[in-house]
Amino acid sequence: MGGTGGQRTAETVAERQVGWLDDMEKAILTAVRPLDDIEAWPAPAEAVMTLLSERTPPALHRVLAQRPHVSAAMAEAVTIASRF
Repeated sequence: MGGTGGQRTAETVAERQVGWLDDMEKAILTAVRPLDDIEAWPAPAEAVMTLLSERTPPALHRVLAQRPHVSAAMAEAVTIASRF
């Protein structure tokens, strides 16, 4: 995610430290972006799933809103639905 690009070109300790902090900021922003996407996902998904008449989509939405990374087997067990 980051690197040492800012540190290699610097001549002084202060310049290397500024480069390191810049690299860290870039790495943190890169790491946080997927978390923001996961946090923003439930509202649009709920809007789409309310159009579906079956019980499984809303139940699956609740599971994924609580745990974005869940296996199919776990989702099947929690929602009491079949994968097939």
